[in-house]
Amino acid sequence: MRRLILSAIVGFILMSCSKPENVKLIHVLPPIYPDYTDVTIPVNVAPLNFLLRNEPDKMVVTINGGNDSITVNGTQKIDIPIGKWKTLLASEQGKSLTVTVTASLNGQWIQYEPFFWHVKSDSINPYLSYRLIEPGYEVWNKIQLVERDISSFNERVIADNNLTDGSCMNCHIYGNQNASLSMFHLRGKNGGTILNKDGKLRKINTKGNGMISNAVYGNFHPDGRYAVFSTNIIIPEFHAYRSERLEVYDTASDLVVIDLDNDKVISQPFLSDTTALETFPVFSFDGRWIYYCVAKKIPLPDSIKSLKYNICRVNFDAKQGIIGTKVDTLWNALKMNGSACHLKTSS
Repeated sequence: MRRLILSAIVGFILMSCSKPENVKLIHVLPPIYPDYTDVTIPVNVAPLNFLLRNEPDKMVVTINGGNDSITVNGTQKIDIPIGKWKTLLASEQGKSLTVTVTASLNGQWIQYEPFFWHVKSDSINPYLSYRLIEPGYEVWNKIQLVERDISSFNERVIADNNLTDGSCMNCHIYGNQNASLSMFHLRGKNGGTILNKDGKLRKINTKGNGMISNAVYGNFHPDGRYAVFSTNIIIPEFHAYRSERLEVYDTASDLVVIDLDNDKVISQPFLSDTTALETFPVFSFDGRWIYYCVAKKIPLPDSIKSLKYNICRVNFDAKQGIIGTKVDTLWNALKMNGSACHLKTSS
């Protein structure tokens, strides 16, 4: 009886690992999602599992390196064994992996053009955080801020709105990619900005006298004492055109700096100009400048297509806690026939 069972198991393994017959070669890349074709990857990244958009009956994926290879069978998607994956990447640092996808479509086996994964010996910071929210426009029955180890698929919950009476939470940010300096906004009647500094949590009120709203989009100063924010009146509306969905725009927006150590709001009148919309502020890498977007206020939503945001900057003195008065326009939206948003700075 044991011999029969063993023979059946061996036969199943041989069938599942056998190469497809009568394969037709086609010179197009496979329609994979996510599109990982010809990308460079760090040596510590988790397996690049993917699916085929054309929903095949079966698929076989071979990942070939110079020293070793992995073959994975699947239906519409593959799940690469993490142990074999890590061993393969460790042995192929500085080299390229060749990925070949063979799929059965309506009984016909097709082999696509191979693509490549270029393995770097550098390791990436393994943690990534993001907000999980239902894919809708109007409700937030469940929101979580989650941290994932991208060298694996392990996740842990940082914050859960089920523990805050269902309040909305958003715009979590880190200071200089430092996990010991972070914040997120908690909305609702008991809301505020939750600041994490060196493992100590504190809720702060970011709406000072004369401000049009609580803090919205923000960024830490390199020293961690200050943060720059926009304050926005945000309006979501649906288009009447069938080809377009949701439009989100500001009817008013200003900029402020908050001294987190002393709970003090720092501002300048020109950053609260009622004829302009200032938003998306960030500090420069050295903390000496505040970069932001600004647009001339126009009738909205009627003229939404004409709303153009420039990129500007103003200096900041961290020792005295003072915003400068001279504004430089670095990128003119009207001259460039474009618009800027969500600025990021680097060294």
